[in-house]
Amino acid sequence: MSTRPNESVKNIQQAFDELIEISGVSTNAHTQASNKLASLLLTHFDNHQIQEPAQELFSKHTPPEIKRFAASWLLRALVEADTALSVGNLDRQAIALFDSVYANTIYRRLGITTNFQTYDKRARLIEFAADILNQANQLVNTALETKRIPNLQQQLLKLFNDHNCRAFLSPLLPEALTNVNMVRSLFDAVSDYMDAEFDHERTLEQARTACDEYERQAIAHGSQDSIRILGGLARQLKQTVETHFKYLEFQDPPRLSFAEVKKMYPMDQLGNTITFYLKVTNSGKLPVRDLRLEEIAIDPQLKLTTRPMPWGTVRPGTTVTFDIGATVIQQCKQSTLLLLLSWDKPGVGRAEEELEFTLEAQRADFDWEQLEIKDPYSLDPITSDVELIGRKKELNSLRRITNSKSVGSAVIFGQKRVGKTSLVNSLAYSLENDKIQEWTVINIGTGDFIGNDALSTMAGLGKTLFTELTNKVPNPSGLNSPSIPDFSNGLSPLSQVIDELLSWSNTRLLFVIDEFDELQVELLSRTDLSKALFQPIRQISNKARCGFLLVGGENMQHLETVQGDRLNKFDSIQVDYFQKDNMVDFAKLIRKPVSTWLTISESAIDELYHWSAGNPYFAKYLARQLFREMVDQRCSDVSEVDMRTAILTAAAAVRGNSFAHFWIDGVTGDVDNVDKLRLDTRSVLIAAAQAFRDGVHVTEESVLKKLATTSVLSLGEHSSKKILSDLIRREVFVAEDSYLKCKVPLFEYWLKDQGVRVLLDDLKEHEFRIATMRDEELSRVTDEDLIRTCKKLGRFRGRSIESATIRSWLDQFGDVKNQRLMFKILNAVKMYDNDRSRGKMNEAFGIVSRTLTVRVGSRSRRLSRSGVAVSHFGTSLGKSGSRYCQLFAEENRIADNWVVSFDAVKQALEPGSKQLQGMQKLVFVDDFIGTGQSIVDCLGDAKETLCLASKQGVEIFVIVVAGFSRGKKLITQYAEKHGIDIHVHCCDIIDGEGRVFSAESKVFVDSSEREDAKRVAELFGVRLEKQWPLGYGNLEGIVVFEDNCPNNSLPILWSQSNGWVAPFPRS
Repeated sequence: MSTRPNESVKNIQQAFDELIEISGVSTNAHTQASNKLASLLLTHFDNHQIQEPAQELFSKHTPPEIKRFAASWLLRALVEADTALSVGNLDRQAIALFDSVYANTIYRRLGITTNFQTYDKRARLIEFAADILNQANQLVNTALETKRIPNLQQQLLKLFNDHNCRAFLSPLLPEALTNVNMVRSLFDAVSDYMDAEFDHERTLEQARTACDEYERQAIAHGSQDSIRILGGLARQLKQTVETHFKYLEFQDPPRLSFAEVKKMYPMDQLGNTITFYLKVTNSGKLPVRDLRLEEIAIDPQLKLTTRPMPWGTVRPGTTVTFDIGATVIQQCKQSTLLLLLSWDKPGVGRAEEELEFTLEAQRADFDWEQLEIKDPYSLDPITSDVELIGRKKELNSLRRITNSKSVGSAVIFGQKRVGKTSLVNSLAYSLENDKIQEWTVINIGTGDFIGNDALSTMAGLGKTLFTELTNKVPNPSGLNSPSIPDFSNGLSPLSQVIDELLSWSNTRLLFVIDEFDELQVELLSRTDLSKALFQPIRQISNKARCGFLLVGGENMQHLETVQGDRLNKFDSIQVDYFQKDNMVDFAKLIRKPVSTWLTISESAIDELYHWSAGNPYFAKYLARQLFREMVDQRCSDVSEVDMRTAILTAAAAVRGNSFAHFWIDGVTGDVDNVDKLRLDTRSVLIAAAQAFRDGVHVTEESVLKKLATTSVLSLGEHSSKKILSDLIRREVFVAEDSYLKCKVPLFEYWLKDQGVRVLLDDLKEHEFRIATMRDEELSRVTDEDLIRTCKKLGRFRGRSIESATIRSWLDQFGDVKNQRLMFKILNAVKMYDNDRSRGKMNEAFGIVSRTLTVRVGSRSRRLSRSGVAVSHFGTSLGKSGSRYCQLFAEENRIADNWVVSFDAVKQALEPGSKQLQGMQKLVFVDDFIGTGQSIVDCLGDAKETLCLASKQGVEIFVIVVAGFSRGKKLITQYAEKHGIDIHVHCCDIIDGEGRVFSAESKVFVDSSEREDAKRVAELFGVRLEKQWPLGYGNLEGIVVFEDNCPNNSLPILWSQSNGWVAPFPRS
């Protein structure tokens, strides 16, 4: 092709215009013009010297691409001027060229052959080409109609992708502008503007840019059809959005509303600073520009520290909070604030609004200096039930367990710092102060007894329980206290001690062991050592007056599973965050400690709940900062702005150990494995932080991609996915509308701000371990993998798929990484064996037979099987449709004489025919719909017959086993457009799973891996099928039937070109 194709096309267009201008005027000039055009058509592809351009252009040795290119321009000339080629033999040679190029495309559409009369072919071709151009121009004109834009994209793509239309239009229009992606990109920009709820100005600019660029490329191509059709499309779309925007400015101007942030102010002391907050909301669809505070006035008791100023732009659909400051120069209980605001109003000028607000003073009876030394939000666990806020459900459950006839036991679990220790402390306090029953509560934590190893911890636990028990249970006078037993081999001796103590006391015993999951892994796993711990616990808990509460973090759930039979009598109680439906308790948790001094608004409570997600520790941590700031400001009334300011200050200073349980807790396994998983979890969190920093919606896929490209640890794909899934399961991350976010926004803020640095510092301490933690899984596909896959795929064309064939197929891809990627595709193949296809045929008959009846006198009954004619498109019985016709008939017990060719259907519809009498349904059966173009072409050929059948009351169905919705849609749209009344039923729509490289496909979760696999499939696919390296229509299919493989599936699966070994070769 010419190195400057656009320049070449411009020269061709110029020669074309000259030919049209002089056609029928002068023979010599006409000949010169036609030779010039022929020469330029030839040199468009190969810039060489040409002696006889007309002779060479029509030579049988001319390359096919030149013939196709020339045919379109010559046919275009005939459309423009009937006499354009009426010189010498040019007209006859052009028809011969059309015969060569269009015989298998346009001729079939027009129902003509090369044997037709020249004048007939000529007339029909001109009519066809003119109709195509007319359709294109009409579609372009509809771009001015806003309501028709949504359908215009599909109509244009349908026109551009119709292979008959492409045969004519492709050489006249730039491929870059008519491909699906480019057209979609243009219309997406326009749709983004039309669909925008707010911010039309920004999306308008994006639409303008897209239209301008599309028009620029259309003009640069050089052909008048490109300028007129494609350039015109861009101009019309641009005009449409600009007209709509002007209408929008007039009909829906910016709408502002104003509201104060309600609070009371510290106007009780001289020198106090107060800040008034004004919320400005733009509920219109366009931005409010140049918002200004023009004038401001306040009562003389206050001195303004804010001056009139421009406040800038308020974008549509947003609320912006502005603040106005003042200093108290005279004590007052009330003050009036006056504001004058103005802003640009399109087409009008400046709009203005006067606002008046009354500021109320807060209470004046606070000793602020005394409050400076108070800390109402202690982060330590509470010690009595009087202090406990909320948790009524959990506390009542524990009371029910402990107050039963026999003291019960429970495992208490939940994330760290959600209040588990406070809960059991409250229970212990209430039991020890019980006036009815005598209780002895032994409440200890692992810090009271844990040793350097499991054995010393076991001994320490036994000794601590014994000591606490003998100290608390009264010893009758004259009896010796028991001596300390040897607990080095387990807790069994404690049972005997308890029996002895209970023999002289009526007390009920409750043992509370906090942070139980902090014990060594050997004690928690299923080992002989753990048996020496849990069997005595079970034995003691079976005593009528004894119970255990084992308290710990998320690992306690795993512990319950591992020690199931030893803990099967223990209740399980989860302590979680405060839920949204329990806001009363959450608000009480924040308000009660400061109720004497601060008034906290509902909106402020909501703000705190958002940032903490209801986690009591994080909520109190943030409230601590709030209290300090309110005391510093001498302000007792807390608004949402005050709360947000305090939260951001606290979030910037929060330490990483506040969140360490997110990557330390909830990880289970042996010692080495736990350490590795905790390191890996840090690495996943680093990747998540980097994804959050990108400022776009974060998905599981984007985190895994970050992990693959930036992780300091080498994690296998399986490990990465599992760790991320565990973080989601544990609700460290939560999914909302398919996007990931941290459940606790405070943690997400920290993760983006400080998290990467802190987590990397943690990893540095384990550099040696990091070096040894590599993914050891080999990339090479093993024979075991092959055998398993062959069993899964079953049979193809009557033969079991052999591992040797698959191995030969894989070896063709060379690199073992490529082989693994392609093997994943093979494993994901959607195989339709005979049984599965039969099931689909049975399903389809249910659709066909819904209204199938026969008349018997005045009554009607359900018709069993006759009256249904089964056929296929085309005349040959060798295609897949024929086989599936037979399968449909066999599965649904339809007689053989009702399974007929399409020719037999045509004959049956002729007047007086006795064939297929009583036909009510006509069913066309096939295996697969890809692009849908093949069936559309068949419908075009069969249109008259199908319309005749409909007129005679026959209901027509197209049934396929599987396919893509776009293909089905194309068929349905074509039928509707041409008045063909048919029902199209696809048993399996496989849009996501059937396209292996689509975002919906589950074959490759990691987008980078998906792109690598696509690159490999395309690299080898283009060697097999140059035009469609990813399957016909580039549908990226992975569908295989037992008898054949559709050409919409990847060519690497079915092609035999150039000696390629394919697992599913096509016939």
